[in-house]
Amino acid sequence: MMLALGNRRYCNAFYTISDGAPDPEIQAFIESRGVTYQPQAPVFDALLANGTAAFEFPTLFSLWTWCKVHPEHSVAYLHSLGSHKSWSLRRQLTRLSLQGQVLTAGKDECEGRLRGKWHCGPNIAASGCWPHYRGNFWRASCEHVNTLEDPTPPKIELERAMAKGAPHGNDTVCPPHGPTGRYWAEAWIVHGHADVADKLQLVEIQGMGDAHWFCRLVHRVFMKNHWNLLFLIDKVSYLMGTTWGPIRM
Repeated sequence: MMLALGNRRYCNAFYTISDGAPDPEIQAFIESRGVTYQPQAPVFDALLANGTAAFEFPTLFSLWTWCKVHPEHSVAYLHSLGSHKSWSLRRQLTRLSLQGQVLTAGKDECEGRLRGKWHCGPNIAASGCWPHYRGNFWRASCEHVNTLEDPTPPKIELERAMAKGAPHGNDTVCPPHGPTGRYWAEAWIVHGHADVADKLQLVEIQGMGDAHWFCRLVHRVFMKNHWNLLFLIDKVSYLMGTTWGPIRM
């Protein structure tokens, strides 16, 4: 989902569904909050028809093209974080925590303080050769987004990622040639610049926003230790066919 921000208020909000048909219940809930469905670009329909997943790229592409027309605004990028996998309690709680950080804490820490070209987000992953916002929830000015190249990888690269199977990409390839496949969606806002002179430092959202305290607790334990009881709960839920919602806190 993308939120377009102007004068510190949401002036446009839309969502795109990748790689499948929308869930009617979730779609009704999203649209009840004033978020408009925007069909993905035809190029992604062609990929899906060929059995090739587009991952997060349809919404990133829509965000990129929107900023071309509205360079004076900024945007917030959110996604399902795999919480469509209704057996995964961990994914749903992590999504709610990151969403609260970006929408609430990010409004003050980023939208209210940063000027010009900028991006910000929670959970900076500084190790490795492509520092990024782990989880891929962030805000950015359109002035920055307009320095980036089209986020969509070449069709052949997406087909290659699908052919290799899970995790559908290579996160060990360094910019400017990687990471590849679905991992490029997570790297793009930081490493997608056409000119290396436009590369910016990552800015971390520190506050936890309005996320429920339980979501924040679970998320912090998971992100700090990379393990928790929810991994076991998720495994059992998957094997038993248990579903959790969507959870709304």
